[in-house]
Amino acid sequence: MNSQESVRLYCSLMEEVKVRLALINNTYQNNENIPPMMVREICYLQFRFICEIIALACLVAHGDLPEAKALKDTYEPGKIIKHLDRIKPFFYPQPMELERNESNKTVIFAGRPDSFHLTQTELPVLWGKAGDILHRSPMVKVLSKKRNNLDDFSDVFEWSAKLTGLLNTHWITLKENKTGMFVSLQAKETNRVAVSILDFESKHGEVKISETWVV
Repeated sequence: MNSQESVRLYCSLMEEVKVRLALINNTYQNNENIPPMMVREICYLQFRFICEIIALACLVAHGDLPEAKALKDTYEPGKIIKHLDRIKPFFYPQPMELERNESNKTVIFAGRPDSFHLTQTELPVLWGKAGDILHRSPMVKVLSKKRNNLDDFSDVFEWSAKLTGLLNTHWITLKENKTGMFVSLQAKETNRVAVSILDFESKHGEVKISETWVV
């Protein structure tokens, strides 16, 4: 897969994440009076898919690594995250904001590591939690007491907020201190996913946008 194909695939995966996040947000408002247990199941099914999509998107972004190609048949986020972390420590998306200075027309890309977002270690945790909620067996789960406050979806809201905080505008390092992708889930002009490829000139401290892609 060449770089253009990788960027387009990454964009399409992020578009799918947007749709699934919107479904979660609409579902937990429960305007249709769906039984609360089913509301939770629908939301956590989307969380599970989104965790897998993020892990796959990391593979797509770093698909030039021979070691990453060995994971093409793997869907479990925990395995993908653990393997990529060994071969490329800065593979995971990082929250980042783009700040424009209108006075001198400069653009600043500011990392936001302290923002409320889904961390690398939380991704497999959420995926596993979603699996526990979605599977009816073993029998002990069927016989266990029902959860209190069935209409309390605060956990759903929190996970959704963390995912949004991670992906809304984020950064993927492709080549450390050299090249990366700045990704916006909603470009201002199109409301579509946009990806800018940034190249760094380490000697002069310059950053230039070499390519911009919009799905």
